[in-house]
Amino acid sequence: MSLLWDTFGAVGLVLLVSAFSANALGRMARDGVAYTGMNLGGSAILGVYSWYLNAPIFVVLEVVWASVALAGLVRALQGRVDLA
Repeated sequence: MSLLWDTFGAVGLVLLVSAFSANALGRMARDGVAYTGMNLGGSAILGVYSWYLNAPIFVVLEVVWASVALAGLVRALQGRVDLA
């Protein structure tokens, strides 16, 4: 069971680090759907993984991270929709 959980956590880590790296290297816009979606997915996964590890401070970190990413994702999606 631990290998499954560790793999789950690694997926979240890869999502966050990939988004950060791509943005830092100018390959992904910070206000785009891909970047905010990867941040939301990665932080949600790491939040669940942190809960499993019984690491409440990291659960709080990931909840805040996911909340900010969700707000950014909503904003990015609103920019893509023609409301007229």
